[in-house]
Amino acid sequence: MHLRLLILKLLKESERTGYDLIKIIEKELGWKPSSGSMYPILNELKKGNYIKVKEEGRKKLYLITKKGAQELNKMKSQVDGHMKHLSKHIGIFESLFGMKFGVSKAIGFVMGELKQGRIPFGQLGKDMMKFRILFLKKAMNEKKHEKMHKIVKEAHSKLEKA
Repeated sequence: MHLRLLILKLLKESERTGYDLIKIIEKELGWKPSSGSMYPILNELKKGNYIKVKEEGRKKLYLITKKGAQELNKMKSQVDGHMKHLSKHIGIFESLFGMKFGVSKAIGFVMGELKQGRIPFGQLGKDMMKFRILFLKKAMNEKKHEKMHKIVKEAHSKLEKA
């Protein structure tokens, strides 16, 4: 569903080729959908009358239809509902265990960005994923916890000042 949502969102902004869609998603998210996943979804969206194709020479430009715009709004509402539900449960979890991670606030921020039509994080998403993996690997060694704590506190402080 997420690739369908991204495709419809990007086509609502402007007509694009399949190649353009792949490149924009890669730039914004740091994840490159394969042509083997992109073009079957474009064909499925075309068959469902969510998008239409305009041929210009050898190029195929994809455009969103009225039905596609309605589907996009429906999908955004579903995602919004899921995120509100998740945020509520995370808030409960944080309250029960006295944890103040602020995850529910972060989810609210991300949802606000998505509602404004922006894809939050861009290239940072890829960097953060690498960081999370490295962090989890290092955290398995309890002897490194104190050093990791110091690094994370320093990074946190620098980010607050940035």
